[in-house]
Amino acid sequence: MKSMKLKYSFLLLFIACSEVKTSEQALDVSISPKFEIQIGESGNTSQLDYVSSILNDSSFLILNKFLRSIDTVRVGTGSGKISIGNPIPFEGPNGIEIINYFQEYKGELAFIDNITIYLPGSDEVKRLKINEFKSSQLEGLLSIASINSKNKVVSSLDEKDNLGYFFLLDIITRKLKLSVLDFEKKKINLLDFQISEKLDDHIILNQVKRAAITNPYYPNLFLTDDKLIVSYPFVNQIQIYSIKTGETVSNSPKTNLYKVEKDLPERILTEISFKEYQQISAAWQDDVLFGPIMEVGSNYFRFIRGEHEVEDGLIYMELFNKQFEKIGEVNLSTIQPDLGMYYMPIGNRIFVKAKSQANEDILEYYLISLD
Repeated sequence: MKSMKLKYSFLLLFIACSEVKTSEQALDVSISPKFEIQIGESGNTSQLDYVSSILNDSSFLILNKFLRSIDTVRVGTGSGKISIGNPIPFEGPNGIEIINYFQEYKGELAFIDNITIYLPGSDEVKRLKINEFKSSQLEGLLSIASINSKNKVVSSLDEKDNLGYFFLLDIITRKLKLSVLDFEKKKINLLDFQISEKLDDHIILNQVKRAAITNPYYPNLFLTDDKLIVSYPFVNQIQIYSIKTGETVSNSPKTNLYKVEKDLPERILTEISFKEYQQISAAWQDDVLFGPIMEVGSNYFRFIRGEHEVEDGLIYMELFNKQFEKIGEVNLSTIQPDLGMYYMPIGNRIFVKAKSQANEDILEYYLISLD
């Protein structure tokens, strides 16, 4: 594809088609043409949002659910390439039973499911069952809450200190607790962190006998340096927890572009049918959606999808400095309406999966640069 890449200049709150000189700091964004990767022969499909992990400045890893391998996607400015990894065994000394997420850990891969963390070992995989960890602060059965449900990119493991940071869910009480898991001592400690008071209002829970169905309300979690960045899919609030001091700073960025919170869902007071639950949950999910915080260059960013009633949900981006002061925001859909919410930083650029995937054997994507 030979079309020139589109380049636009954005002020903090205003969009212009050409550079405008003002006293405000401008945010320059460049979006590439659409690129393609032939992924069908690897057994992958473009119709899924992959369980992923960033590899380096030009590649990321995805879970191949057909071959049960971890494949490498190399991003190119023209066309990329996918390489099939070795199959992951179910059983044996290196067996991984369930893969919900994975992350690089000490030069290899660690895998995570709801109750088990699989760490790489010298001879065999080290299986850590979280309900076998010691804790004087928690009782009952625990599970690891869903992480960044749209992007499925995890940044929770501290390989230097052999720690893992997760929101743990009490299966009985349904309460979430931000916790640190010590892999060497097999111990869980609760962190002094207050989850957003808005969370309970956005839970849609349908209790059917012993089973519970819920909407994807779980917080997003991002470990960077000595901080945990917590954000939520339903509200623009961002919480920055200092691992060193135990203090939390909360930030609700101002905006002129999008809603700052989903509408509160209809309350379910008695057991309802699955169809009724789906209707309530779908209405909530189609409202504004806040993607996970990630890091690109020396800044943090996230995508926000507007309400589906507005042109299938416009895509916005916010950019923050290291102190989480907002640098700017931009309506990306005015430049390229084909952008979706599956995104991740690749080097100093942002990989974005195209919203429309015409062929399941071809992955179409764009690259965003902050100039």
